[in-house]
Amino acid sequence: MMFRDLTNQHFSRLKARWPVGIRGKRIFWLASCTCGSLLVVKGNAMITGNTKSCGCLNRELQRAAKYAKHRHARQGNRTPEYRSWDSMLSRCNDPENEGYGKRGIKVCERWRNSFDNFLADMGPCPSGMTGSKRAYSLDRFPNPDGNYEPVNCRWATLLEQRLNRRKDAKRR
Repeated sequence: MMFRDLTNQHFSRLKARWPVGIRGKRIFWLASCTCGSLLVVKGNAMITGNTKSCGCLNRELQRAAKYAKHRHARQGNRTPEYRSWDSMLSRCNDPENEGYGKRGIKVCERWRNSFDNFLADMGPCPSGMTGSKRAYSLDRFPNPDGNYEPVNCRWATLLEQRLNRRKDAKRR
């Protein structure tokens, strides 16, 4: 077996420190990542680029893709459309929520699995802010007892939502 000395060589975010063992024809190295982590990795995986970091690179790329994909869920600056979608999912997925989860109100699969699909079907929330409350919010219409799906949802004003209440809803 031929030994290739990788000591102090850089491979993407990894720096090979010293060999720590052999298994079969594979030489394992202690490597340090630029984030400060130490890991044991196959030398060949560093050389070929199959292992580029301790995992921090993949986490950063996934996080960036999540927020860059539709640009509606940036940390600290979520859009009204994203907040409505997220709240809809939370209400319906909570089996203890009296108005939604306990009543069996569901979110269609197309929306449950993709904010992009929700946004494509609903379009942007009409502009208009009144004080600290949004002028428009997501409303199940024409059937207030129906599920959240493209044929049963709209952006509605507070007055439109009040007029669309279900018959057995508690009055405030």
